[in-house]
Amino acid sequence: MVTISSFLEMGGYGAYIWPCYGISAILMIAIYVTSVRTLKENRAILNSLEKDTMQPFNPPNSVNPEQQN
Repeated sequence: MVTISSFLEMGGYGAYIWPCYGISAILMIAIYVTSVRTLKENRAILNSLEKDTMQPFNPPNSVNPEQQN
């Protein structure tokens, strides 16, 4: 039967494995937090740009249907 202490020791490699799990978890949490912050900043930028640009975009070479003869 495997005990909790033998599981945590992981055959003598527990001192190497568990810190790696911890570092990996910390890095994944940091990536998640950074991604959420960047998403919020980009949404705020997009909203401000959409408010500033109320006119539809017409490329210079396009034909406006109102100006057709």
